[in-house]
Amino acid sequence: MDLVTELEGGRALVIDGSWAGEPVRRINVYAPSEVGERRELFQRLRPQLVTFRTIMMGGDFNCILESGGRCGTRAGEGWMDDASKLLAEMVGKASLTDVIGSMGPDPRNFTWSGPDGSVRSRIDFVFTSKSVRIRQHSMVTVHFSDHRAIRFQGELTGKFLTGPGTWKLNSSLLGREDVQEELRRTYSEWQDMKDTFQSIGEWWEWVKGRIQNFFKNVGRKAARRRRKGFSRLQQQLQVLHDLQLWGWDVMNPLEAVKKDLSKHFHDDSRRIIFRSKVENLKQGEKCNSFFFKKIHSAHTPLVQLRNREGILCETKEDIRKAVTDFYGDLYSEKRSDGDQAEKDLVGPDLLELYEEMEQEGVMLHTLREGRIVLLYKHKGERCDLKNWRPISLLNVDYKILAKTMVNRLKGAMGGIVHPDQTCGAPERRVADSLALIRDTIQYITDRNIHAALVCLDQEKAFDRVSYEIMERVLQGFGMGERFCNYVRIIYTAIFSSVMVNGWKTDPFPIRSWVRQGCPLSPFLFVLVIELLAEYIRKNPNIKGIPTPGDAKKEGTCMLYMDDVTLFCTDGKSVQSLLKACKDFAKASGAKINVDKSQTKLFGSWDLCNEPLPFPIEAGLVKILGIWFGGPGAAAKSWNERLAKVK
Repeated sequence: MDLVTELEGGRALVIDGSWAGEPVRRINVYAPSEVGERRELFQRLRPQLVTFRTIMMGGDFNCILESGGRCGTRAGEGWMDDASKLLAEMVGKASLTDVIGSMGPDPRNFTWSGPDGSVRSRIDFVFTSKSVRIRQHSMVTVHFSDHRAIRFQGELTGKFLTGPGTWKLNSSLLGREDVQEELRRTYSEWQDMKDTFQSIGEWWEWVKGRIQNFFKNVGRKAARRRRKGFSRLQQQLQVLHDLQLWGWDVMNPLEAVKKDLSKHFHDDSRRIIFRSKVENLKQGEKCNSFFFKKIHSAHTPLVQLRNREGILCETKEDIRKAVTDFYGDLYSEKRSDGDQAEKDLVGPDLLELYEEMEQEGVMLHTLREGRIVLLYKHKGERCDLKNWRPISLLNVDYKILAKTMVNRLKGAMGGIVHPDQTCGAPERRVADSLALIRDTIQYITDRNIHAALVCLDQEKAFDRVSYEIMERVLQGFGMGERFCNYVRIIYTAIFSSVMVNGWKTDPFPIRSWVRQGCPLSPFLFVLVIELLAEYIRKNPNIKGIPTPGDAKKEGTCMLYMDDVTLFCTDGKSVQSLLKACKDFAKASGAKINVDKSQTKLFGSWDLCNEPLPFPIEAGLVKILGIWFGGPGAAAKSWNERLAKVK
């Protein structure tokens, strides 16, 4: 969504957004029952139909558009009142199409009926631009309203289709006892076939394919049962509704079917909430637009993209090639199944697999592959790949190995990483960094200390870490040879493909990065960035804020993962900071984005004699999602959070 406009509270909502990359305007209407008010609302809607966007307008218009549109006790009343004529004129001039079309003589084409079915009319419509090709349409009786729903499937002409995406296991199936029993029986049969394979790795690759097919079949059967149950209830509701239209007394069975349908929709809403992956869901939470947004937020289509020559690509093939070239270059500077099962069932086999990989020094093919999905950062042009965040989808058997290594490493992090880095070590929180930044700003403001707050922006921080520096850092921190060997294994001969509109690009090798999406990545990156932090802390040319009670100690760095915030007390320190960053970049492959880094000055500065290399921010600065640096910072932070909650 780009813009939401409420023309009249509870009556008309205009939403500008996109559909498959095409600009679309959706208009939702609930017209008043009084003719004059209805006409006034339509007058306000008229300008909204003058747009370059594809239009989809629907709702309860509370008026009819043809002579057979009403029957019963109200039949014969002026079928084309002023509001009806105005609506018909608006629809015609905007070249909109009625999804359902003419009513005809069939009484089932009415969209509203009274409790006993004696009064009925067609007052609900969906109008679309002619660029929307309607493939199917129907009117469906629903259990929650006396209006019937208009359901249709359509597509924009001339747009390419999205691909099938990547299969992921519906882990809720593991909670079913019948599925567990069948899986254990089948898995035991697969285990008996180990001796027919040359290695445990070859057998495991074969088993993963069987596990995927097993759960696909179980999921299809479960979905088929749900669809059949829903279809049966929907048919019963439709028959009872038709009988009511012809004068039958079916009120009690009609209410019973509506109750069963309500339970079906409630169960569906729980599945939607589950798919949204929202933690700490409270009992009774409704399935609203927030959850649908969570599901679809990762599926924003790439319909235009600039390649490395700056040429705008629009076809599916050109876009996929541009993505492959971009990330192939980025990750070359120097099969996805998602299966899960019970620990006691596959644990021994996984242990045997990992020990075999340790001996051979390389992972299986499917463990080495990553699928990259792109998430738009909501800043900058969509056609620039630098404004999309790459996240790797990795197989569960890989992530189990990585998580095991995390558990080994986590216990040592607090002793080897400085307290001003609050990511990765137990008992440290991002709130500690925020509180330290807040208190330091308050301290220098109260004492009018000459200081500069510098926020470093690292360009593609995760993606630029070189293997050589990472291995030397691990050895420098005293990691054991076996641990370092496993790190070496999980970064040997790895490759990735990018999912573009559901289609997989050609794979490309990965030679220089820490994988986003890997449980081990944050911890490895914290250790690497600690090299820069320690270099800054011990640099005599970088002066920080004197610590209260001990002027010999200075506070310079505050870190959370790759977010580095520093306080310097003179221009020479800031210049030395830039040099330290350049030295670190040469050693590690990391790169500081000078133009996107920020400097906030406190006290009086003579910028002529103390020039600063980073852009200076006159207003507030945003650090770790929170605003700092002046009056109104707290209110602005809270207002942003409250707006998102609303």
